[in-house]
Amino acid sequence: MLHQNLEKQDQRANPKGFERFQFSEKMIRFQHRPKPKGASLSTKMHSELTDILARIRTAMPIASDAAISAVLARHPKSVQIIHLPHSTGIDEGLFAYLPLNIAGHARLLDGTLKTNAPEPELICGPSEVPSALYIWLVFAPGRLGRALGLLADLLDEAAPMPCPIYSRAVNLHAAQLNDSLGFNAVQPRTLECPSDLLVILPTQAAVMPNSARPSVHIVRDLGDFSKIITVRAATYVAEQFCHFDEEFDGNDLCATHWLGVIDGDAAGCIRARFFQGLAKIERLAVRREYRKSRLAFQLVRAAIDHCQRKGYTRLYGHSRLDLIPFWRVFGFREMMDRPSLSFADIRYAEMIFEGKAPKNAISLESDAMKILRPEGAWDEAGPFDCPPIRSRPDRRGLIECFTRRVGNQSIVGQL
Repeated sequence: MLHQNLEKQDQRANPKGFERFQFSEKMIRFQHRPKPKGASLSTKMHSELTDILARIRTAMPIASDAAISAVLARHPKSVQIIHLPHSTGIDEGLFAYLPLNIAGHARLLDGTLKTNAPEPELICGPSEVPSALYIWLVFAPGRLGRALGLLADLLDEAAPMPCPIYSRAVNLHAAQLNDSLGFNAVQPRTLECPSDLLVILPTQAAVMPNSARPSVHIVRDLGDFSKIITVRAATYVAEQFCHFDEEFDGNDLCATHWLGVIDGDAAGCIRARFFQGLAKIERLAVRREYRKSRLAFQLVRAAIDHCQRKGYTRLYGHSRLDLIPFWRVFGFREMMDRPSLSFADIRYAEMIFEGKAPKNAISLESDAMKILRPEGAWDEAGPFDCPPIRSRPDRRGLIECFTRRVGNQSIVGQL
């Protein structure tokens, strides 16, 4: 019994397939059903797909042969043939998806991705971790229920680190299917995205593979600060050839920093500086060997959440021109009335994010002890929450000796 309980706990801690995403209970049940005997998925070259693509085109419009070929050249496993046995032979269906990189994800959200003919540079290669998956096509007429169970294992390979899965409904049947699978309308905070775009998000229980476990925390000591210097030197100084004084500009000791760690190794960082009604997010850096992880997303999200918790609803930053799609994912937009600027021999665009402060934003209405707590740890007991006098019996007497009285009263606090 104990062994069984531990096994169940381990399964919940390391979900697989559909359980890593917010699919419906129906899909979860499909995953646990025995797969039909002889059912399988396989990949083929575009030249081997002629017959099934012709059959699909008699039922619905799909991407051109040229578009499919271009996607397969970029990611050969993005089109999977579904083999479903029956009494007289084998039926073939097809499942196709687009593994989108950061730029492709941004283009999908702002409506500029041509899903019927996606640019190959927006598709991840086989060894890259996608920022999002777009369900390009599911075709298994009359046997779709049996086919869905096969897709659970494929998801583990297609999205080794859980990411949003997007879809669209091309007809009423597809709309009913998407609804039954758990797809919902996209609800971005600030982005204007296509109204017909649907999404299934990862579950909070989903975890990353053991080989890449990013974590992000605020820098509080010189040890972590030295790691930030190392990360930025290994990225900006080594890869963008900037001068040391350009990268370490005199602002580091008046900023809040976050350090990203993967498997115990300092892998990335970001910082924020604060002005009147404005927080500037800057110096995002991820070491080259960790750029296939999602650490950059976690660093930016941590900085945004922190700034908003401090009551800053307007966030500002400079984006390299080639990274504008990345910042759009979070809701930043270019300041179109401002020209691009150039420093350290690289062109940048000014970006702005306008959001809302959360209900628990730190303000004058917050508890005084909460404001005293360490930066970013406002919901945890801090050093002043536990009276130190109890561990220093002489402290009260020392304070009495070396401080003035107010009127006739001591300033020593009550135990």
